[in-house]
Amino acid sequence: VHVDDCAAAVARVTALGGEPGEITEEGSGLNAICRDDQGNTFHMGTLIEEYRNHPHPDPLPTGELLFVIVLFLSSIKPWFG
Repeated sequence: VHVDDCAAAVARVTALGGEPGEITEEGSGLNAICRDDQGNTFHMGTLIEEYRNHPHPDPLPTGELLFVIVLFLSSIKPWFG
């Protein structure tokens, strides 16, 4: 998830009962891997200016879903023991 202010977003995770991740600095900006109040892990980050305004060579429409993989372990367990 892109956020404008990684530190403020991490503070918000804490305020909402989640587990904040450590903010790390990568070449593209600041990142944090957090958990919500139900234990789900998610990634958020703030891009540096150079990356923020750089158009993608093949942009997708806003909201375009690339793919989703969902495994239901109880339904595949009989196949794999």
